[in-house]
Amino acid sequence: MFYIGLIFALSVVIPYISIILGAMTILRSQLPTPQNLTFDYFGIVLNMRSAQEALLNSATLGFLGATLSIIIAVAVALSAYRRRGIANRINDFLSVGPDTVPNIVMAVGFILLWNAPWLPATPYGTRWILVLGFAASFLPMAIQNVETSLESLSPTFIEAAQVAGASSSTTFARVIIPQLLPGIIAGWLLAFLVGIRELVMSSLIRPAELQLLSPWIMNQFEQGHRAEAMAMTLIGVVSSIIVLTVVRVLQQRRAVKN
Repeated sequence: MFYIGLIFALSVVIPYISIILGAMTILRSQLPTPQNLTFDYFGIVLNMRSAQEALLNSATLGFLGATLSIIIAVAVALSAYRRRGIANRINDFLSVGPDTVPNIVMAVGFILLWNAPWLPATPYGTRWILVLGFAASFLPMAIQNVETSLESLSPTFIEAAQVAGASSSTTFARVIIPQLLPGIIAGWLLAFLVGIRELVMSSLIRPAELQLLSPWIMNQFEQGHRAEAMAMTLIGVVSSIIVLTVVRVLQQRRAVKN
């Protein structure tokens, strides 16, 4: 318990205390006394139009990227379910391929591919390039969560539905999806929470005029606005906690009803 507490303190408690103090301290050269602390920086950040756009854009693109990655993950996992063909194995390997390369390499690959002059149409330079980039980055974690739930899906459930006369679509909607739902929710939630604070893709392939959370924070640090950057960091953390809490509450209510 001592080592667990020490690791927790070093990796969570101390960094968050530093963020909170950085977002509230008026003079860095003075001790964080009540006279040297203020909540004004949070109001300043929330009233900045660029900060509002960064939060909204990051949440929207993270939502779209996580949703697209989950749809692909379900399709890939089901295509490989109880099948051992070469095509299915290649599919399964490619779905976790993004985990084998750094995000910066993925971003450069997106730039080289989608910025090619011979393409008749391209999402490069639009928000959709970020949705594709996020989906590609999040796909491995989505696949792992969906496949974990898929392992608990007994073939007898599907066979029983077929014996009862259920169509393929009914079996998918009322038997398979409910069994995969815990993995789908967990995978989507992880992808979304990572997406709203993703830095590499957000910095390299986003349109120049598009404000996003992590690049906005980095820009504030570069301009010397330390308190505003820390305040925005804390706002992003609190927003993530709120989303996580809401999803957990909904899951618990659903479990109680069932």
